[in-house]
Amino acid sequence: MPFSDVVKLFTNSFSTTQFLPALLASLAGVWGLPLIVHGDDPLQPIKKVLTLASTEKAVLAVAVAVVLSVVFTILSTTLLRVYEGYIGHRLFWAPLRASELRRRRQTIEERDRLKALGDRTPAQQQRLNSLALAVETRFARSDRATMATSLGNVYRAFEGYPNDRYHFDGVVMWPRIYPLLPESARADVSAAQSRIDLLITSTTLSYLAALIVVWLEPFSLRTALLVATLTVGGYVAYRGAVTAALSMGMAVRASFDIGRKTLLESLGLKLPESLEEERELWRRLTDFLLYNKPGLRPKEEDPPGSNDVAKAGALLLIVAAIAWALRRRTC
Repeated sequence: MPFSDVVKLFTNSFSTTQFLPALLASLAGVWGLPLIVHGDDPLQPIKKVLTLASTEKAVLAVAVAVVLSVVFTILSTTLLRVYEGYIGHRLFWAPLRASELRRRRQTIEERDRLKALGDRTPAQQQRLNSLALAVETRFARSDRATMATSLGNVYRAFEGYPNDRYHFDGVVMWPRIYPLLPESARADVSAAQSRIDLLITSTTLSYLAALIVVWLEPFSLRTALLVATLTVGGYVAYRGAVTAALSMGMAVRASFDIGRKTLLESLGLKLPESLEEERELWRRLTDFLLYNKPGLRPKEEDPPGSNDVAKAGALLLIVAAIAWALRRRTC
């Protein structure tokens, strides 16, 4: 690989979302682990590494950070799917999914109750707006689509937005709409995704550090406090990722709204005037792209000579009508 390609790897997004948290974790590990590993234990090789000079520790920390950041870059999609609740959902996500289902149903019930009120106070109207926004942005479109984690449901909410509004599959259309968006819209989506990657990486590193402390250090009050701090820090970073996903969801919804017309024009189609016609067009386009159904073929032209036949038939009818009228007059 040329050196220029290696340099391109360390873009601003990469350095912020992967390399920076990995570097901080490496520095904390190289200088912090000697404070944890002590006494009689079989980890002599680790001790020898941790007793290096400060300069050597810094070099080691940077090297470990580079390796970790590359690994996290490769696994970024997998990690995101883990925190969304896709991977391992049959093993340990069932209780969390039940909790998310309960939250969704309670939120919808309260929204519907306030919506049914004839006269609402300003406080009730504000609460109704808040609940309606939560149902739209924080939960999946149905119980069946509900994921086990808050992050997964936020993603499900904006992934299902175009299907609910316009009847097309957002996952299928997004790679086609995104390149056609204005630069500002793409920048908003990219910035939100970078924040999510940064916080997911930080969450994972915090949990891994907690596991390492549990493995290396015998149980004590100090160990419990350190593990609790790392676990809480990881959870706070995860909640930050959920907040960033909410911002990304708003940007993605706006992208679907403003980009769908441009996509149709790029495909040689025209945006219908009515919403029902547009939904039907998107449904047929989705079937065409996803299942190769020939629902978007242009209207078949009349076969050669068919117009001439029609004209001849009309002329014969006119001649026959004139002849009939003349015959009646002569009679």
